[in-house]
Amino acid sequence: MEAVALVQSFKRSRKLSDTALGDLVDVNQSSVHRALSRKPPRLTPTLQKLCGYAKKVTRIDAGRQAESAKQQLATAVEGVWDGSPEGLNKLLVLLRDLRTLVSRS
Repeated sequence: MEAVALVQSFKRSRKLSDTALGDLVDVNQSSVHRALSRKPPRLTPTLQKLCGYAKKVTRIDAGRQAESAKQQLATAVEGVWDGSPEGLNKLLVLLRDLRTLVSRS
């Protein structure tokens, strides 16, 4: 089941035990273990809770990473641009040319 795989992957990436994950979503360790090891898998309320938490935290992390990338790019441009309109035009041409190179990779 996709939900189990998502939560297991989330647990591994953050090195969380069943107890630690349960504490984060206010569920006991045995409920976490049952939700993730049930054969065949079943979308129980506990699994829904775990899955919802994993998705929410993953979205927040992705947003932070995107914002960090934008900040890094802005800082790099500020370090290169001399502030003139001519310099801006040169940087824009360079970035557009880079887009062509990057899209070929």
